[in-house]
Amino acid sequence: MPIPTKKQLEDKEQTTPEPVSEDSAIASKLAELEEALKKTRALNESIEKKEKELDERLAVPPVLPALSPEEAEKQAKALLHVAKVHEDKSRRMKEHLAKQPRVKIFVPLEGKEKPGTQLPVTMNGYRMNIPKGVYCEVPEQVAQIIMDSLNQTEAATNIPQRLDLSNEQKKKALGFDE
Repeated sequence: MPIPTKKQLEDKEQTTPEPVSEDSAIASKLAELEEALKKTRALNESIEKKEKELDERLAVPPVLPALSPEEAEKQAKALLHVAKVHEDKSRRMKEHLAKQPRVKIFVPLEGKEKPGTQLPVTMNGYRMNIPKGVYCEVPEQVAQIIMDSLNQTEAATNIPQRLDLSNEQKKKALGFDE
C-alpha cells in the first residue's frame, strides 16, 4: 500500500463526512426500543394467557366415576389390606435381616460418583441404603445380593460385543487371543 502524499492527506481532511444528526440517531434508537417493547409486551401477554388457561384447567377437578358408599368402602379396605401386607412383608424382612450375622463390605464408587453416594437395596419392600466408597457392615444376605450384582455388572461389561470377533482366527489376528 503506497504512502499517501501531503496533498492527499490535506484533501482528505477537507472532505469531512456529513455529520449524522444526533436527533435522527436518537430517534431511530427510540424506534428500535419501542418496537422491542411491543414485542416484549406481546410475548408477556401470550405467556400470561397460557398461564391463565393452565390455571383454569388445573382448577377443575378430574371427573371421577361416582361410587356408591359400599363400593368406596370396599376399595378403601382393599387399599388398606395391600398397604398392611406390604408393611408386614417389609417389617418381617427387617426382623429377618436383623438376626443375620453382619459382614463388612466395600461398594466402590462408579464413574464420577462422589463420596456419600448410596446404593439402594430393596428386599420385600424393606429398603437399605448402603454408602459407596467406604467400608460398612451389612447383613450377610444383603452383602450376597450386592456381590452378585457387582459380579453380574462386571461380567456384562467384559463380554466382547464385536461381531468381527466371531471366530478364533479373527480374534487372534486382532490380538484378542486370551
